[in-house]
Amino acid sequence: MVARGGDLQRADSDYVASASVRIARPASVVWPVLRDFDKWRHLPHAPLHVAGPSGEVGEVLLVSKGRNRLGQTTCAFARTVLVDPPCKLVFRFWTEPAEAEGYLTYSLDEWEGRTRVAYDVVLRVHDENTSSDAKVGQLKRQRDTDERRFNDEFKRLAALLENATNPMAVVSDTCGTPR
Repeated sequence: MVARGGDLQRADSDYVASASVRIARPASVVWPVLRDFDKWRHLPHAPLHVAGPSGEVGEVLLVSKGRNRLGQTTCAFARTVLVDPPCKLVFRFWTEPAEAEGYLTYSLDEWEGRTRVAYDVVLRVHDENTSSDAKVGQLKRQRDTDERRFNDEFKRLAALLENATNPMAVVSDTCGTPR
């Protein structure tokens, strides 16, 4: 449903954001560091394990908790739906109350010892209190802000791996010997 003539109705919108980086390391070295979000992402808090097997398909993480514009407590969750080392990591994302849902995907493509890491966010955003035009503008601003943050975080990831004199030490320090 969309807003018409200034009426505020339920307005569903798509939110799509992406970022990528090329790292001068093989995917087998990038993968375990990518999985250790605390090491390279600047999140207000580490994702909190809620349920399921840690680091595997079925794991549920509390990604964030805050308040929406109406003052309601909102929680964002991510369930791991695909772990394909060292190629792809996919999360099903949703909020409670139901304001957004979709997928967060990390993809790694290696060529000649270098790895391209891509991050894609595809969400359906629900809002009963905003007109369609206002929502589109708000989502565009949010996407621009998020893509800048994603690119900054990827620069940190690349620097962490590329500036290490022994990149395997970063991997070992992060999560043991890579598989």
